[in-house]
Order: sequence, then structure tokens, then C-alpha cells
Amino acid sequence: MEKYTFKCKDCGSTKYKKDGNTYTCLYCGYSEEVHFNSDGSVKKLEEVPPVQEQSVTTDAETSTVEDKSSQKKEKSFGARLVSAIFNDKLVMLLVCLFFGVFGVHKFVEGKIGWGLLYLCTLGLFGIGYVVNLIQYATNYISTFVKIIAESD
Repeated sequence: MEKYTFKCKDCGSTKYKKDGNTYTCLYCGYSEEVHFNSDGSVKKLEEVPPVQEQSVTTDAETSTVEDKSSQKKEKSFGARLVSAIFNDKLVMLLVCLFFGVFGVHKFVEGKIGWGLLYLCTLGLFGIGYVVNLIQYATNYISTFVKIIAESD
């Protein structure tokens, strides 16, 4: 039986609110409907029939049916900015900043060999620490550059 953990597809956050079968991200507002089998495992996408909401707009001469699933929900600039500030890239930057000399950021990434090497050499004599710190900082800042470029 696989255990389901909601992770936002937009911002990567694991903080969510559950309402019935719907999981909603607390940072960016992305919501996803998840259905479970009787044993608690997640139903595969093929097993869950797609639900489409329809609204009927009547006019004096014609009536049309619009499919709401085709309308894209646009997030505001502020919502995208908040989701960019609080993400996994910030956590990795802070871990590298405060504990990078000891290789903790490499252990967090799952690179145990590199983590041990950083631990024994104090961040590859400080050079590896500085290089990784610059990499994490540019990676974090690039999320803001993308958001600003999309807003223009």
C-alpha cells in the first residue's frame, strides 16, 4: 500500500489543507483532487474518471455550454512571489550557508560520499563551500528572475 503525500506541483510545498478529496497548497493555492481505494492506496489516474464542471450561459438567441476545465486559472504576481520565496531552494541555501563547511547540504541531497569528503576537509578547504554557496544562491535568485520575466 502506497502512502500519499501531497506535494504542490507549482511551488513544491508540502504544507496543505485537506477538504474531502481535495488537497490545497497553503502557499500558492494550487489544489488537486485525489481519490483513494478502500485499502487507503491512491487510485491511478486511469481509474479515476475526469470530472468536468460545466456552466450554461443562456442568451436570448443562443445557448452555449462552456467547459471550465479549459479555462486556465492565472495566479497573481504576489501569489507567485510568495511561493517563490518559501520553497526548497531557500532551505538548501540556508543549510549550505550555515552548515556547508561540514557538508550537511550534501547529506541532505543524498550524496553521502561528498558529504563525508566535505566533513573531513571542511568544505574542500573552503573552496567547495564557496562554490556551492554561489550555486545555491544563483539557483534561488533565478526563481525571482523567472517570475519578473513572466509578469512583463
